Parts: sequence; C-alpha cells; structure tokens
Amino acid sequence: MEKGHILTIQNQAPNTWNSFKEYINSKFESFLSKQNTEIDSYPFEFLVGVFHSYFLENGIELDLGNQTFEQIESEVVQAFLSLETVSKHYS
Repeated sequence: MEKGHILTIQNQAPNTWNSFKEYINSKFESFLSKQNTEIDSYPFEFLVGVFHSYFLENGIELDLGNQTFEQIESEVVQAFLSLETVSKHYS
C-alpha cells in the first residue's frame, strides 16, 4: 500500500487504524510474531485479504470485483475514513 495512503489512514482515522492493528494481532498473531514486522510494511497485494476480512467483520463490504489495485486501495482508504466517522458518531 502506498505510504501516503497509510499515513492518511493513520492521521485521519487513528482509532480505526488502532482497531485494525488489534484485529490483526488477535487473528494473525502467530504469523506476525514469526515475521517480526509491522503490518504497514507489507505490500498491498498481501494485505487485500486482511483488509477485506477486517471490514467484513465490521459490517463493511469492499467492492473488490472488476477494479484495479489502485481503485481498491482508494476504496480501502475510504472504508477506514467511513468507519472512523461512524465510530466517532456513536462514541
């Protein structure tokens, strides 16, 4: 994922980004501990399934069909921002 997109998410949706990291640590803990790397260092192609799983668990369905990786990346960013807005509204 483009570093700019990660920074946008981290800056504009910090609560959702932290929730995502908690989700990853709980679901993929053994994999991440073996790799000893941060999730944002993985390529976007690797993370698509992880993002999809996270958003499905939170009631958001990503449209992954018939889109380029760039379009899917933009959709992931928008999903983070939307979930942040919703969570702030209900907090």
